[in-house]
Amino acid sequence: MGQNKRKEKREPCYGKLIFQATDVPAYIRDISEQGMRIDVPLPFEPMVNPLDVCAVKILPEGDALFEPFTAEIEIRWIRTDPLFTSIGARLNCLEEGKKMAYDTLLSLYRSHSSAEG
Repeated sequence: MGQNKRKEKREPCYGKLIFQATDVPAYIRDISEQGMRIDVPLPFEPMVNPLDVCAVKILPEGDALFEPFTAEIEIRWIRTDPLFTSIGARLNCLEEGKKMAYDTLLSLYRSHSSAEG
C-alpha cells in the first residue's frame, strides 16, 4: 500500500446525508445522541438558516453497514470555509423503527474515536 502523504488527517465518514428538499449530498463528520456535524462540499449556498428544520435521508458510506433511514434535523449553526460548509444540527425526529440503525451509526463513530486514544 502507498504511504499516506496527506498533510491533514482525514476525518472518518460512515454516513452520507442527503437534504431531501434539494437532493444536496453531505457527509456526517461527528455525531452524538443529540445531533451531528455535517460537511457539505462547496460550492453550496445553504437554503436553510439556523433553527430551520430539514428532512434528511442518511445512507451508509464506505464499509459502514446499517439500514438507511430518514430523520428531521434542526440547523443550529452554519460555517463556511474554503473546503466545506459545515452545519451543526440537532436531531429532532428519527424515522419510526430506525433507532437501531442510528445506534449502529453512532457506534461506528465512537469506535473510531476510541481507537484514536
